[in-house]
Amino acid sequence: MNLSGLVRFLNEVKPFTQLVDEIRAGGAAPGPLSVPASARAYVTAALASELSRPTLIVTARMDLATHYAEQLRAWMPQSERVFVLADPDALPYERVSWSRETRQMRLAALVALAEASLPGLHAVTVPPVVVATARSLMQMTLPARELRASLRVLRRGQAVDLHKLLETWVGLGYRAMPVVEEPGTFSHRGGIIDIWSPNLAWPVRIELFGDEVDSLRAFDPTTQRTQTHVDAVVIAVASEALPRLGPTAQERLTALDLRPCHPPARAEYEQEI
Repeated sequence: MNLSGLVRFLNEVKPFTQLVDEIRAGGAAPGPLSVPASARAYVTAALASELSRPTLIVTARMDLATHYAEQLRAWMPQSERVFVLADPDALPYERVSWSRETRQMRLAALVALAEASLPGLHAVTVPPVVVATARSLMQMTLPARELRASLRVLRRGQAVDLHKLLETWVGLGYRAMPVVEEPGTFSHRGGIIDIWSPNLAWPVRIELFGDEVDSLRAFDPTTQRTQTHVDAVVIAVASEALPRLGPTAQERLTALDLRPCHPPARAEYEQEI
């Protein structure tokens, strides 16, 4: 149930409008607010909508962060703009692989914040709301400048160098797979390239006509059915530790099959796969 239509009524409450004015003025941060626990998500959603800027909420534990994010999604006009910066699966100095869900949740939140700081990069109408814990914020990650510099935009009609494109993805942590089934992977079959960026809900199929991006469409990896056609997509990093800075990136690149192929006729591209 979406309750975002009720958020606007807080604009008629004087203490709320005063709080918004104080935050916009950039003065001293207001003291603790006497807001009941049941109304905190409502007030937070109203603040995020009114201020129209990235919002960070810090909780004590991961279960509280998940619960708070679920409440926010009911109050936000666009629930997909609510993210959870997940706790790392490993304790400090523990060598344990992180789960796919943890990696995707963290990267989606970090990329959303990076996109918000670069408004010219991609059309983002609603700034993100990120719910985190103190532990998730303590985890070291990519520097903000490195994360923003790693974002890549693909647009329909754009000319691309296939070898350079795949080389960039390998350097950003993507793994070449026969079929894309999870975030952080891509596949290459002639003039068709599938990639699942962790900041996207669905993988994207890129169809080339020669060196030009002929179409971009999100698809369901289980059924291969098209979900939606898009004009542009942001490809982000696939890991919080970029392998392009390490010695293994070139080894993974040389394993790819980058032999040139003849693109099929345009009519074949216009058919739904």
